[in-house]
Amino acid sequence: TCPHRLLVVEAKRTGRSFELPVEKRRRSYVVRNLSGEHHGVGKAIRQVRSYADDQGVQYACATNGAQWVVFHAITRKLAWLDGSAIVFRSLADIENGFVEFWNLLSYEAVQSGSLRDTFAPSAKDRPSFIRALQSLAYADAALQRNPLASDLDPLIRAVFSDLGGGR
Repeated sequence: TCPHRLLVVEAKRTGRSFELPVEKRRRSYVVRNLSGEHHGVGKAIRQVRSYADDQGVQYACATNGAQWVVFHAITRKLAWLDGSAIVFRSLADIENGFVEFWNLLSYEAVQSGSLRDTFAPSAKDRPSFIRALQSLAYADAALQRNPLASDLDPLIRAVFSDLGGGR
């Protein structure tokens, strides 16, 4: 089991269709292009994003039962509106792409990281971590202390022990 929530779903009343862009075969969109107020889906996207933000959940989905819009609601280094959204336009679209739908949104898939993998930033945008020792010449060499270190150590301890709570 997962100790925290991974996805917030806002289910709108069936029958109220979302106005989606006309490209029928396209699956991925920039959230901003879907979330304008002139689209029926815009209000649902903003509402579910607000819920996700309030609960600290990274991923959100707006649906009316037949149409599904899934997106990364809380992002780093990128405004959430500039992120991508995966769109399933209709029940027929879900049926035709059922494996993709299942592999993205089934309980097991979400638990195993399908949303993280789908919305992961490109390699160039991911933070990189390096150890300081990797960039040092002679990192394995013995540490040479400054000759004044033994004289300064008692003075530094006396001055800074008050700042650190003392020992």
